[in-house]
Amino acid sequence: MTDTSKPLRYIDGWYTDDPDEFRFYTRDARRWSYRAQLATDARSWKAWAWWCMALLPTGLGALRSSPSLTIGGLLWGAVVLQKYVHMLRTIVRGYQHSVLLDGVVPTFDRRHPLRRSLLTGELRHGDKAVQERVVAILPEWAAKSHAGRDGSLRVLVAHSPSAEYSPVIGIRPAHEPEGVGRPNEAVR
Repeated sequence: MTDTSKPLRYIDGWYTDDPDEFRFYTRDARRWSYRAQLATDARSWKAWAWWCMALLPTGLGALRSSPSLTIGGLLWGAVVLQKYVHMLRTIVRGYQHSVLLDGVVPTFDRRHPLRRSLLTGELRHGDKAVQERVVAILPEWAAKSHAGRDGSLRVLVAHSPSAEYSPVIGIRPAHEPEGVGRPNEAVR
């Protein structure tokens, strides 16, 4: 779920503000995760900045007809592109090895130490395979708008064992049984 308050959609018994991300995690699309991440990067100015940092010095060296600038630009570009590929592999590996956990967070009582618009809370789940403590993060607007009277919220998180916090990808009131009785909303 994102920091900005977007309209929530109801999909497969869960409320989410990002249907594409929800479907990516819940359906068997993880094998396409490299393609999905590259498509996300194509819409991001930060990824375009990486590509410009890699290719611009080479182009400038070629325009000036300077072999030393061209070779230096090629080396710089190779280093920057290697870093980009390393970051891409790290991100996608996190997607592919994450486990979906369904559980209840009694209260989202603490703020995230770096991003103050996010709240954190400890997830109580029944998965015996996951032994470590799972801390879920959720935007404050979503936690406050859908929490039950006691402050509890049923969440679906993408948990990676190496991560300190697990992002929430779907929410519903803790007392709502499996989202029975509501049809999926049409999404683009």
